[in-house]
Amino acid sequence: MDRRHLEEHVRTLITLDETPQPFLSAYLDLRDPLALHKLKEQARRIRMTLPREQRPAFELALGRIEGSAERLKEQPIQSAAIFCREGDDPFFLSLKFRVELPTELSYDTLPHVFRLIELKDSYDRYVVLIVSEEEARILEISLGEVTRQVWTERAALRDRVGREWTRRHYQNHRRHRTEAFYKEVLEILERRVLAGGFAHLVIAGNAQAIGLLRPRLSKQLESRVVEILSHAKRQSPTDVVRSTIGSFVEREQLETLATVRQLREEIRKGGLAVVGRDSTRDALEAGAVDVLLLSADWEDHFDEREQLVRQAERSGAEIEVVQNEELLEAYEGVGALLRFPFSPALTLTTT
Repeated sequence: MDRRHLEEHVRTLITLDETPQPFLSAYLDLRDPLALHKLKEQARRIRMTLPREQRPAFELALGRIEGSAERLKEQPIQSAAIFCREGDDPFFLSLKFRVELPTELSYDTLPHVFRLIELKDSYDRYVVLIVSEEEARILEISLGEVTRQVWTERAALRDRVGREWTRRHYQNHRRHRTEAFYKEVLEILERRVLAGGFAHLVIAGNAQAIGLLRPRLSKQLESRVVEILSHAKRQSPTDVVRSTIGSFVEREQLETLATVRQLREEIRKGGLAVVGRDSTRDALEAGAVDVLLLSADWEDHFDEREQLVRQAERSGAEIEVVQNEELLEAYEGVGALLRFPFSPALTLTTT
């Protein structure tokens, strides 16, 4: 699963037609041995609220989700999202991820996609360069998973010492080959980063390799570096990627907080921003929203949150999920930066 495929699935989910049949949206933390137990407990609470005529379709959908979850437990993944509706217009979709999701089950007439939006926002695409004096790997990462790998290495030279070259000749040639090798690595890296539209770069390697490579970075690459890691040869590329995810999510949150600061400044000067659920909903309906900001701590009114997410996705607005932000909490957990000036319509009454 990469970001592009996730966006396609979100688009499918938000454009589904509403029906009277229950739609179940299940998110599972597959690292948790109690995940299925928690899912069944949440299903029990939902079942008690359903009218009798909806229960057969609910049980069928729940059975498909539980069966799929049992099979997914054996796969090398961290989490899953499963969507199911039975009845006259059935639907089933199972998505697998190598990053974290909480376990939760929701029931509605439309799928709940906020957790997918949160995932997309937290785990953006980035590039990891793993480099030593002898080889380099360029990994493209999306949603915590390697989606493409480019590998290059230096040709062996040592066996030519004493047979064709003197040691001094070898050392001189090795120095030139090192310079040529790093030049080639950086050329490949820059092509991949720029052509792929990657905004973030992580470099991992031993101290000597990084010391040789870092001064050769172009300004375009240097501006994208978010972290430099020490990397031992015994570590696999998967280990390196796993070690970068936490710091990368932290960097994403810092960038999100910069967007919140922009929201605050626009509010202070009466500029291109709105806050609160009603004003934000009106701005979305008018197509005026550029960036929708949602509090990750918005625990109530799930249906309203899902409605805002669907409106934002349909209008092409960017969505940022913000952790622990007082500004949004003061305004019902939601705000937006605008594409153009917008004022909510006023209702005039006459007597």
